[in-house]
Amino acid sequence: MKHHAAVRALAYKWMRIIFRLWKTKTIYDENQYIQRLRIARTITVAFHDRDNSDASRLSCIATGSRECGFR
Repeated sequence: MKHHAAVRALAYKWMRIIFRLWKTKTIYDENQYIQRLRIARTITVAFHDRDNSDASRLSCIATGSRECGFR
């Protein structure tokens, strides 16, 4: 996926999230998001559960390590 298409896809998802929050007059809750990912059994939550510490995730992303699932 090219950079422009990835940015558009991300913007589309965030527009849907923001619109839903506005309509329901609620605030964003990451825990609810993660819980719904678990229900849907997505790959994203597998990455999140495997390495839940922020420092480890950031160093993993910065180095582009294969253990992170990148590349």
